[in-house]
Order: sequence, then structure tokens, then C-alpha cells
Amino acid sequence: DQMSKLNLEKQRRHFRVKFHFDVCIAASVDSAVLCFGSAHTFADPLVEAAFSSISLQLFSLLSDDGGFVAQRPTGNHSVESNKDDFVDDDNNVVQFRSTLSVMFLNTKHNHMECFIEPYPCFGHASYKIVQHDPHDNFPDDNEEFSFSINLHCPRFFYINASPAFFETASIFAKTISESHPESYRRCVHDRDVAFVRNIWDAQFQAEPAEKLMAKDALNVLRLAAITHWKDENEGLSPEEKENMVLDIFGKVERYEGSHSSHIHFSAIEIALRVYSLRSNFAGCKEIQVKNNIGRELQVSSNSVMKSYPSFQSSSRANLGYSHVIKAGNSAAIPLQEETNFRIHSLRGKLSLSTPGYKRIDNVIVSPYQSAMFSLKRLKRKHGKRRIYRRARNASGFSPYLTIVPKSAQLDVISLHIRTCVTFRTEIPVNIRIVRLASLDHLRKRGSKHLLDLTKKNFIAVLRQLVEGAPIVYEKKGISESIGKKNYSSPIPLDVLDSSHFHCLLIQDATNSENNSWRDPILLTKDFLLNPMHVGEITRCHAMSGILVQKERLNVKNSDAKDKYFADNASNRSILRRTAWDTTILCVPFFLLLNSLPFPLMVRTWAYSEGDEDDLWDDVPVLDSCESNEWDLSSDDDTSFVTPKLRGMLSGQFHYSTDIGHHDYFTLDCVGRGDTLRLSGINLRQPLFIQVSQYVETADERDAELMWTSPLQLNLFKLRTGMNSKKGVLSLPKRVLDIGDDCDALVDVSVEERIRMPICTIYSPFWIMNKTGMKLQYRVSNQSKRYFDSGVGGLPIMIHCGKSEETNKAYKNASREIYVIPLEPPTKSVLQSWWDFSCNGELAMTKNALQRRGLTIVDWSEKIELSAAGTSGEVHCKDYVLNSSIKSLVGAFHSTNLITLSPRFVLKNMLHISITFVPLLGSLHEAIARSRQLRKHIGHVDSICSFNLLPNQSTVIYNFHDTNYGQSVEKTYRWIAFCVNASRFGGSFKSKWHLIPLEVMTSTYFGEHDGINDTMCGILEGKVHASDGGSTVVSIAHAPVPPFRIENRSNIHCIQFVQDDSDGVVFELPPMHSCGYCWDSPLGKKRLRAVVIPKKKSKHYRLRLALKMERDRHIKTAKDVEDNGTAKTADSVSSDDDSIGNTDVEPIVFAIKRGTRANIDSAVELKRTTALNHRNLYTVNSRSYSMNKVGRKKDLPCPEMKTLFDYPNSLDGTAMESNLFAHIRILAGTKILSFNDSPFLAEQVELGTTRKGGNFKSALCHIEFAGVGISIMDDFPREVMGVVIRDIQIHKPRGSIDSTAMVRHFQVDAMLPDARYPIIIQPLPLGVDRRNLPESTPGSIDRKDCYWLKNDEKPVPIFESSCSYVPQSNMVWVPRIDVSISPMKLQLDVDYLLRVVGMIIHSVSKHIGTNNTATSHASNKLKYTTRNQMSALLTYVEKLNISPVWFEIEMNIKSDDRNREEEVEESDLTLNAIARSTTSPVAAGVISWVINVGANFAHVSPSFKYKGVKQTDRYCDILDLFTELAISYIIQTIKQSYKVIFSMSLLGDPKLLAHQYKTGVTDLVLKSRDEFLSGGKDGVGKGATSFLQNVIGGTFFAVGKVAGGVADTIDSVTSNEMTSNHLKPKSLANADKPEHVVDGVIQGTTFLGQTVAHGFAGLIGNPYRGAKTGGVTGLAKGVASGTTGLFVAPFVGALGFIAKSTDGIGSTTKYLDLGVIEARCRPARYVVC
Repeated sequence: DQMSKLNLEKQRRHFRVKFHFDVCIAASVDSAVLCFGSAHTFADPLVEAAFSSISLQLFSLLSDDGGFVAQRPTGNHSVESNKDDFVDDDNNVVQFRSTLSVMFLNTKHNHMECFIEPYPCFGHASYKIVQHDPHDNFPDDNEEFSFSINLHCPRFFYINASPAFFETASIFAKTISESHPESYRRCVHDRDVAFVRNIWDAQFQAEPAEKLMAKDALNVLRLAAITHWKDENEGLSPEEKENMVLDIFGKVERYEGSHSSHIHFSAIEIALRVYSLRSNFAGCKEIQVKNNIGRELQVSSNSVMKSYPSFQSSSRANLGYSHVIKAGNSAAIPLQEETNFRIHSLRGKLSLSTPGYKRIDNVIVSPYQSAMFSLKRLKRKHGKRRIYRRARNASGFSPYLTIVPKSAQLDVISLHIRTCVTFRTEIPVNIRIVRLASLDHLRKRGSKHLLDLTKKNFIAVLRQLVEGAPIVYEKKGISESIGKKNYSSPIPLDVLDSSHFHCLLIQDATNSENNSWRDPILLTKDFLLNPMHVGEITRCHAMSGILVQKERLNVKNSDAKDKYFADNASNRSILRRTAWDTTILCVPFFLLLNSLPFPLMVRTWAYSEGDEDDLWDDVPVLDSCESNEWDLSSDDDTSFVTPKLRGMLSGQFHYSTDIGHHDYFTLDCVGRGDTLRLSGINLRQPLFIQVSQYVETADERDAELMWTSPLQLNLFKLRTGMNSKKGVLSLPKRVLDIGDDCDALVDVSVEERIRMPICTIYSPFWIMNKTGMKLQYRVSNQSKRYFDSGVGGLPIMIHCGKSEETNKAYKNASREIYVIPLEPPTKSVLQSWWDFSCNGELAMTKNALQRRGLTIVDWSEKIELSAAGTSGEVHCKDYVLNSSIKSLVGAFHSTNLITLSPRFVLKNMLHISITFVPLLGSLHEAIARSRQLRKHIGHVDSICSFNLLPNQSTVIYNFHDTNYGQSVEKTYRWIAFCVNASRFGGSFKSKWHLIPLEVMTSTYFGEHDGINDTMCGILEGKVHASDGGSTVVSIAHAPVPPFRIENRSNIHCIQFVQDDSDGVVFELPPMHSCGYCWDSPLGKKRLRAVVIPKKKSKHYRLRLALKMERDRHIKTAKDVEDNGTAKTADSVSSDDDSIGNTDVEPIVFAIKRGTRANIDSAVELKRTTALNHRNLYTVNSRSYSMNKVGRKKDLPCPEMKTLFDYPNSLDGTAMESNLFAHIRILAGTKILSFNDSPFLAEQVELGTTRKGGNFKSALCHIEFAGVGISIMDDFPREVMGVVIRDIQIHKPRGSIDSTAMVRHFQVDAMLPDARYPIIIQPLPLGVDRRNLPESTPGSIDRKDCYWLKNDEKPVPIFESSCSYVPQSNMVWVPRIDVSISPMKLQLDVDYLLRVVGMIIHSVSKHIGTNNTATSHASNKLKYTTRNQMSALLTYVEKLNISPVWFEIEMNIKSDDRNREEEVEESDLTLNAIARSTTSPVAAGVISWVINVGANFAHVSPSFKYKGVKQTDRYCDILDLFTELAISYIIQTIKQSYKVIFSMSLLGDPKLLAHQYKTGVTDLVLKSRDEFLSGGKDGVGKGATSFLQNVIGGTFFAVGKVAGGVADTIDSVTSNEMTSNHLKPKSLANADKPEHVVDGVIQGTTFLGQTVAHGFAGLIGNPYRGAKTGGVTGLAKGVASGTTGLFVAPFVGALGFIAKSTDGIGSTTKYLDLGVIEARCRPARYVVC
């Protein structure tokens, strides 16, 4: 009844009338903008993505039940739509059209730059359900989903990248990371604290304090609730607002104490932290303004100032809308201000004013850009006239206000307003600014304002002047702030804009109270910036420990002037729009970096000596100063002066704590990886250091270990600021013996950034023992031994130098060590390094250092410690260990970490235990030993064997040698194992499997059931390398079998066996299959199969035996019933209930019965059913290889005649005499199938079995006109352009094939002075005529149809077509075809290094450097198996990669042509690398070698690579890529000889030989063809080729040789004294002549310029040498000038020959129509 009801319901629903609704929705949007950045509307966003002309159309066919209709019914006429014909068969379609553009904010100039240019694109996407039966109204779950996408982009997709983009990207990433709710709550708390602090400080008339009366503190909170939390408390009654304030104050009192009458601000800060956890994320209502100009600052919104144009700073007391900020304080400027019942919005602009200066309007508030604003003094009244005082200040700095934004969150802006000169420090210091007396005796002659900085002993003058000078500004305790790199203190405005000279004094803020003041720093522009590079000033900077940095920032002016400057973008206007922001950076005199893995105690001291430069022989400075020199001038405002100065009391004046020379001493502790900054060191005197290892203990007396001997460092020899032109960049390394097993080195060099000495204490080699045993190390050429317990802790540190005593100079020696084990490995030691979560439980095998009374360990072979990035085996005789060497980074970058660990690790990932024996021997010996182990385990084998439980791992240190004689075969390492599983039958013994350890692969093993030799399980033994280089062997169950054998025959039984002596015979009944793997993975990997008669099959015999046993059981039961006798134990066992089960095997049944007769019967059955190998080696058997997929040989069948022999036959005719064999792959398994008919094989070959699923039914068609990438520099200008043209991706519906194509790829050097304008381009291959329109009629010549040329496209440079079939557990790729066009590369190495250096420098500025700690040296041993890694098996049926070749022209010589603009040289250029060497002599020698060697490095080789064709590859996709990469690398190495034979200095002999071959061949063959054709296609082609290749090639070769020799001679004779004035361009960089006349003219010009340059050098070189090097330089200049004059005629003559021969060679090709090579487009001009 229930089924009837369901059928009726189904019929009723089937015949119900259905309605379909054809729906179309269209939407159009003019523009949509997505902005990311500050939440304030007046600020420009960081990133802005704009979508314009958006059109969206949705088409859908819906049913009346609310679902999508899978397919439109036949004959259904829908409403007309505008859908494209491309998707007419889809019902649910989305069509879209839009234009995309992306802009980013240049934070330095505060303007939006284009990242992605406006780009139109349109297309559609569809969704469809494909059902197997479209007429079925009740579809099942077997459905396919069809997707389609069609995207058309008709224009180039241009991307612009510049250094400003990287800066914006870093701010973008930082903003994202700080926008987390937790970070936002912290921001809200900081905002509340800052606002309350402003109100708190306003309660004090004098300097703010940290505590207030409780009543005043409560009023502060009430005022904050009224102003700061006004919007949050809106809607609350006055009582509720008061309760909220009292609740906060109650928490304050709880933290402060109920009986306290005063409230500290720290208690309010803690209470506000609880209040800031509220869920109300209100936006910021104000902008924080920090006043750091040293005087009072008045701030208000610009809109308010426009409402009151008559407002002046003097009238601020009458208006309540102006915010007066005291020096050093902050104020919150609300976004909206209410004045006289009017609300004024901030709108992103402020007005600033300070007494004595004009008000600054239109101060743009930017969250990211730092800007400067010029200050102008107010006109002052003198009598009745108002004059503008243009008095020049003494500092030389124009008065500017610098506004630096600090953006913490999207809506939080904090403006730091300071002067244009800032003091910043990297160490804790105290600063003091003093006013100097008159410096008339130091002024330049004829100048009233400028000082003569070149006077001798200028430092001594400043030291005398600052003694007793009045203090005008003082700040103590300036140090590094938490979370920031440095702390800064701006120089007050009144100091910079004063008519008096001032000096800056710095004192180190350490624990000592008698620290002396550093040398004074004159606060003038000429003294700080030192534009004339005066050596005395540079030395004064170094003695004061400062670096002066400057950055050019934008200067904001009025709107009118900004427009004028924009319209007149000259160099002068650009300079007026920018100004220098100067930073005085206080650096330590000496840096000490601890690169050891433990903290150090460092003791440093120095002895003082007099210096004649400190003496002043002129008139005493203080005596020349009049008493009125200390009076303040009338133009100086004293509002910034401290009260002490006004009163002129004692203590107002500066007096040095120790004006004379003094000794220096410090004692500090330096943590591992930390840097100690020392100050007060005289760089002109030696420095002494002592080092001791520091150990944290309770007793301080035991915290220091043995001190090293004092080590003298001669800092005066370094090229620091004290000795900028002389000296070296590093001192010789010294040996430092800190303690046992800790040999360190001391390396003193000049820190590149601050030009100060840095001392690095490091050990070049750390040795970490993770082997689980005690080791001893021996260094080459040393007698010292190092013992390592291996229990962890600190590594063994060695330096491998010849000297072992402290303070001795380090001398390089062989960096090799030898290792020997001292004790056997123990579990207690190894488990300290063991990662149990990854490796499982540790089980230790039986290991000993002796075997049969003989030692099996010895000193290992040498380990090269400098081979960073390598790993390998360490053989200590029979013991095998692993060593991995890698370089550390960060603070430990000078150290190599050598880790010794186990080499072989075995992991049991089965659910059952295994027994294994490590073997060493040849293939045949290992196989023989595995067979012997199956029969009998001897005494020696039992000692070497070990039982490994499930989820246990062990380490293998040595292997049991199976070779007892002199074997000639190569030996390998093996793991022989067996599974400890119980089998039926006491005589069954488990098979021992062999895993080879030399090959990183997976091996499969079959486990038999022990009765019928059926495969009950397949194991997988994986061998792969770990991260540290160790070999990991894992034994686990195979997730899928490697093979599967199918018998699809209806009547035939098949027997198969591995074609090897160890193979086991298997039998498959009809319509059965089974998983399979090789019985002998090391044997012959072929499968032999045969069809057996039905009555000889084991299946038939088993069924017959079961029938006989069942009949006997029935008969016995009947006899018992008739006789009434009881069952005996001999006849029936206790398991009688299982007798009736027909699935029980007869042998199992017999064993369970327990009777001897039944057991014998079962054994006899097994003996008769187990076929031997002779039955499989008959005429009807066939052998199959499982490597390739496809049709195989047919398997013959026995003759069949009647229906009675085979009852399954449908008729009485004879069946087919063969079974059709075929191999396919499915879900990671290769399947060998035997079929009665070829239907399955035919379907596989036709591809019908390759069901692509959703991928096959999907459609994709994407067309890009091209992608362009422009790389800009900071100027800005375009330096490189990358163009990828005509990108197409097409995948049709109903097919598994897809194609991808790129028609053009080119990289251009866009600078006008580039040697090679085109860096990478494809070689021309002609027109792609595959998709051209149909040919024209025969009466019309195609050449006359000029319009058809518009449809012609070049041959693609890259084309790939592949097919894909979705599969589980694998990737199935039936076909891959890849073709790459030949490419031409022109590489100017110097130019490329400049571009790469610019990109690296731009990125590295915004990427923080993290010092790698030493914790990873003590990391646990972690061995990850392949099951835990992402390995992707891939089956590729056909792989075809076409041949390809590359024509390369490379030149490393720097281009000496005149550039339009001088650019800062990159640190990656060859000359810059040469200058970075430690010795100036070495730097000069290396630069000379590079210039000379560059003439030999102008090469033009051509590399050709063969095509790749592979079939039936089934492996990991990464292994396939690695194999292809290795094959191309090997081909490159084999063709490396082409580099030598393509040198221009040798005339490019390889090219010349090719030209000779081409010319002679064309002369013979082409002339023959012309003669035979009667000149139908023209004549003279062979002679022309001969003329161009043989004659012209010869002259070109002579020109290359002559030009190369000329450039080499010129490079040898040139040095740093040689001027480029009048010097001609090098022949390698000069333009080639077009014909012979042009060649003679250029050659004559070159000869004349060379001789003229030789005469000029005879005079100029001695002058330049004497100017830079004195007498020695004069001698060098005379020598170089004389040599240049002598070789000039020879160089000129060679140049004349080179130019003339090049002209002759060019004449032979003058009328030749070659291919025009040009950039893809002109260089872009970027307008700021």
C-alpha cells in the first residue's frame, strides 16, 4: 500500500502543469569607489579602487517551486533576451561590464599615483545543472554542475611599481595588523589617556606634576566627560553622567587607597584601561597636536580663522576657540568647534601661530605625509613706521615648522610639530644648548655672518667658548623609547632663529655622575651639513659622536603660490617647494656585538694622552669677549629661556665636569645577540677589552668566570670619521679563548651606517651533537681535542685557526674536523633531542662500539665546515652519522652551525610490530640473506635484529655486513623486515622484505595469508630525506594498491605471477579483481598470465572440496541420529556452528576440526591447488610490462566447443579464443584488465572513459590584450618596462583539453642611456597562419589584399595545451604540449644590478630585520614522513616540450657614456662591491681587475636545448619538475664552452665559423637552385650570402679583436687619476658605423681624441695625484700620465682599425632588409 501511494504521488506530480519564469534583471552604476585608509574624509586614502561604467545583467529560468530549471524544455519559447550567442544554451547567466583603476597614495608627496591604469573588461559567467535524464521529473543525485566564464579585456593591463608603492604597501600592511579589535581597544585607551593628560597638565601654572588633590582630579574627569566623551554620553541624564564619572573615580581611589588625599595620574591611567574596554567603538573626535618647537604654539581650525579674518595672535585672550599649547605639551583639536553658536568643521586644515611670526593658514592635515611650513617674522613698529626686519640668524637655517604625523589607527592622527632641526639618539644622553659669545675672530674675511671653518684647531676654540657660557636649553634622560628605534628632541625655534651662535653639548646618561661632556657641536648649517667637506669639521663630528642626516621634504605654501609653482616646474621652483629636514643623530663611539650563544661580561678601558690639536695658539678666546656679549639682543624672544638664565644665578652657566683628559673604564653585561653601545672613547687611542662568560647565579661572586687576557684594539687605524681618508675598514682578527670548548674571534671593523667601530665577538663554527652519544672532535693541523657529551646545552665553538692562544692574530687554516664516537648511544641522551609528537616513541637498538672483540669505530673522514647549505654522511668506520651545515642570520650571521644527528631513522606506522635487521651488501647478497632469514634466524642475525612496536621509531647507526668474501658488486644499505603477524599453520614463516636506502622512493610489499598465498595486505616502505639531511624510512599500510588485476571474463579463470623466481602464483575467478604489488620489488618487474581450464582451477577444487565436506557432515549427522551415539572429539570439534558456512576455506575448517585425517586432507588439497611455475611458462602464457598504459598483447584461451563445457555461454557456439588485455590508471592505481571483447580498450583509447566531471562540462574563455609593468625610480622616471602581449586561455565545453597562449614577451631598458634598449625579446619566427581567414579566390593574389595583413599575428612565444581528468588521490594529465619561442637576451650586468639594487633597497627599508636567536640550534629532532607532507602523485601520459634556444649577449663593463642625470650608485654594482672591501689598496686592485676583466666578459653565446618527450610518467609532480630542471642544467653545463669561444676579444670565433659555413653552403646550394630554375625567383642570393657572411663576418671579427685589444690596453693604463674629459667612448659602447665612409670618419675621430686625451693626462694626472695624495700621488700621476701618452697612439690606431673594419662589414649588409628591433613603447614621463 505504501508503495502504491508513492507511485500515485509520483504520477500526479509528473502530470501536473508546471510553470517556468524567465527572469532578467539589469543594473547600471556610473561609478563605485572602494577606499582604504584614514577614516577622516579630508584625508586621501592609502588605496583607492575605482569601478566606472558598471553594467550587470542577470538571466535566470526559475520554476514555480522556487528552484532553478536545469534545462529549458524542448519547444519552450522564452522571451527575447540580449544574451550572447556564446551562452545561449545556459539558463542562468550573469553578464558584466566595468572599467577598473587602482590608485595609491604617495606618502612622501601626498598625491595619488596610478598603480593600475583604467582598464575596461567585460564578459559573462553562467551556471547550469546537467542531468542524465532531462525528462525525469524526479532526478537522482547523479548530476553534473556546469560553469562557464567568458572574460574579454581589449586593452593593456598596465601596472606601475615604484619605491613609493612599497612604502604605501608597508603602511597598508601595518594598518591592517593594527586594526584588530584588541589593537583598537588599546588605541582607544591611549586616546583617552592623552586627552585626560592634556586636561591634567592644564591644571598647573608651572611645570606639570604627577599628582593632584582628589577634588581637582575629580574635576579633571568631569571635564573629560563633558568634552571628550560627549557623544558617547549623549542621551544620558546629568545624574547618569555623574554616576559614570564617580564610577571611574571610585576605581581610581581603589588603586590609590581610600585614605589618600592626593591622586596620581598613574591611578587614573589604570582606571581608564577598564573604561576603554567598553564595546562602543566611537570614532576619533579630535586630532592630537604635540608642540615641540620650544615655545608657545597656538592652533585652531582653518574654517574658524576664515570666520574671523581680523584675528591675530595677540588677541587670543578675547576669543575662546584658539588652543594655546605650551612647549612640550599636547592638545586635542576637535574635528568640530562651536563658536558663537556656529559649528566649524576642521575639513583637514589648521591654522598655526606662534608669537613673533605670521600666522600659517591652510596647514593640511595628512595622516601620512611629513611637510614643512615657512615662518616669517611679523612687522614691528619703530616709531610711526612699520618695517619688516630682515635680520639674518646666526645658524643659517631658515625658520621652518615641520609637521610629522603619527598615525596609529585608521581614525587616529597625532601631529608632532617641531622645528626643522632635530636631535635624535641611540643611547641614553643628556643634552644642553649654550649661547656663545662673539665669534668675530672666527669670521671669514669680508663677511659679517659666515665663519671660517677651515681654521686649525677649531675644536679647541669651541671647547673654550662653551666654558662658562649661559645655558638656554637643557634636557636630561633622552633615551630609546619602548617600541621605537630612537628618541628625538627638536632644537628650539628660538635657538635656530637667533642672531647669536649656539652650541649643542651631549653627555652620556649612565650611572656615573662625573661623565664628561662630549665635544661641542656648533648649531650652524655650514657646520652640521659641511657642504665643503672640511676635514676638521668631519673630525669634529666624529669626536662628538654625531651623524648629520637630511631629508628633503615638501614645503607647503599658499594656494596661489602652489599653483604658480605647479605651472612653472623649473629646477628653481622645485627647490623652493622643498627644504632640508636635518637630524643630528647621536651614535655610540664603539659598538660591541655579542654573537655567542651566552651572555658576556665585558670590561673596557682606555688611557688618555694629550693631543696637539686640542691646543689654541691664538689670542685667548675668553679674554677677547666683552662683558656685554652675554646680553640678549633685542630681536630675541626670551620666552623659551629657562628661569635660571633669567636670574643669572650660579648654575646657569655650563662648566664641564672633567675638562681635561681622563681615562676611560666600563664594566657591562651583554646578552646573546645583543649590542653594547659605548661612548666617551677616544678613537685616536688604543682600547683594551677583557671578556668573561656570565652565568646567572644567586651568588654574584660566582657570576663571572675566568677573564681573558687584555686585548688591545688599535682603533686609530680604522677608517672612521676621525680618519676618513686613511686607514682600513677592518682590523686583523684576533683569537679570544673564553673557556673550555669556546674558541672565539674578535673582529673589529667600521660600521657602514654610522662610520664607527664595531667589535664582533663570535665563533665561526658551532658544533651541535644530537647523535645520542658522546663524541670527540679533532681539528686539522691542531693537537687540541674537543669532547662533547651530547646532552644539550651550549654548542662546541671552534675557529679552526693556526693560533690557539688569546690575543694572537688569527691565521686561516684548513677548516676541517674529524669525529669519533667515545661511547655507544643511549636512550637517555637521545630522548633529550627527540620530538615525540612527530616521531613517536623512541626505541633504541642494541649498539656497541665493539663487535667480536674488534673496534668498529674510528676517526671519520674530514668534514668541511665552510660548506654552508650542505649535508652528508659521516663515516666513523662502521658507524654512520649525518652532518648538516647552515649559516645563521641576524646577529649570528658570521657563524656556521654544524649539526651532527642520526643518519637513518626507521618509523613503524603499522598497527602491528615488525622485526628488522639493517644489512650492508650487494643486491644478490641482500636477497640471499632475506631468504635465509625467512628459513632461519641465526645467532649473529638475532643480535642485529630488533623488534619495533607500533608507533615506535628507532635510529640505525651501523649495518650488518653480508659480504664475507671479496665481492665485486657494489654494496648498498638495506632494511630487511618482517611483519610479526600470526598466520594459520605452525609451519608458516613470514616473508622478509628489503627496503633499499640509497634511492628516495616508495616500495610496495605484499603480505600473504599463509594458507592459499592470497595477498591479505599491501605495505608501503617510503624512503625520503628530512629537513636536516637524514634519511627517514617509514613502513605503513598503502592507502591504495599500486596495481589491480581485473578478470572481466565471464567464464575464464586466470593465473598470474611475477616473472621472477620469488613470485607467488595468484588465481582470479571470472568477474573478480584483486589488489597486487610485486612479490619481489627488486626482481624482474613483469607479470606473466595464463588462462587455465575450469577443472584445474583452484576455485573449482575448493568448491568441490567444500561440497564433499558438506556431504560427509550430513552423512555423519544422520548416522548419529539413527544410532543415537554421541559425537566424538575425533569427528567433530567444538566449532560445529561454522560447518555450514560455505565461505570457510577447507584448510581452515580442517585445522579447526583438529582431526589428523582432515588436516592431511587439507594439506593434500593445498598441495594439489598450489600450481608451480611450469604451468605459467607455456605457449599460451603472456608476459606484460606494467610501465606503459594502453593495449597489450591478447591472452590466448583454451579451445571451447560446446555450451555444456561453459554453461555461462548464451548460445552453443564457440567463444572467443583470446582475452583482450589493457592497462589503464585510475585513482592512483594501474589496472591490468582482461576482457572477453575489445570494447573497454576501445572506449579507453577513444577517451570516453575519461569522465572529466565538472571540469569537462565547464567552459572558460579569457582574452587579455596584454599586461604591462612599469618600474619607476625615486626621481621619478621609468627605468624598466615589461610587456606581455595577447594572453589567451581557452577551455571548450565538453572537452578535457585546454590551451594557453602568449604571443609576445619583452623586457625593455627605458633609460635613454641604456646600452641595450631591449633586454629580452623573442626571435622573429614569422606569421601564425593557423587562424587566418579563408584564402582569397584564385583569380586574386593574396599579396594584393593588403587589408588581410591586419589579421596577421606573430607566432606565439609560449603555447601550452594540456588535458586534465579529475581523479582522487592523484592528478591525471593525458597530454601536455609546451612550445617556447627562441629568445634573445642582451644583458648589461651593471644596469641590471642597479635596477635590482633599487628594488631591494626599496623593499628592505620597510621590512624589519629580525635577529635569529640561538634557540633553533637546540631544536628537537623532527622527522616528518611523506604521509605528513603534501605529495601529489601525477600521471602524465604524454609530455612534449619543443626544442628551444637562447641567443645571449652579455657585457659587465660599466657604460661610460654621459648620463642625463647623475644617479646614486647601487650597492650591488661591481664597482660598489669592489669599494666595500676592507683595504683601500685591495679596493683599488679589485676595481682595476674588474675594469680590465670586463673586456674579456663581453660574450655572445647561443644555448640550444633539446626537446623533451616522455610517456606514461607516474610520479610526484615535484620529482618531475626537478628532473626536467636537472636535465636543462646539465645541457647548459655541456654548452659552457660556447662562452669562451664567443668572446668579442677573440673575434667571436664560434659565430665566425657559423658564418663561414652558412656563406659557403648558400653559395653552392642557392646558386645551384637558381641555375636549375632559370632565375625565376631571382639570382645572386648565394653570392650575397657569401659576401655578407664570409667577407663581412671576417671584417667584423677583425674589428672586434682590434676594439677589444684597444679597450683592454686603455683599462690597464687607466686608474683613479685618469680623467674622462676629452676621452672618447670605449669601442664596446660606441655606436657601430653604418658604412665604410662612416667607419673611416669615426676611426679618425677616435684616433684624434685618444691622442689629445693622452697629452691632457700628462698634465692633469700629476695635478690630481698631488691634490689627493701629496708627493706619493704626484709620483703616481706622473707615471700614469706618461704611460697614457705613450700608449695613446697605439690605442687610437687600434680604434681606427676597428671602426674601419666595422664600416666595411656594415657595407656588405647596407642594402639588407633586416628586422627592426625597438622598444615596445617610448619611455613614460612621470609628472609630479
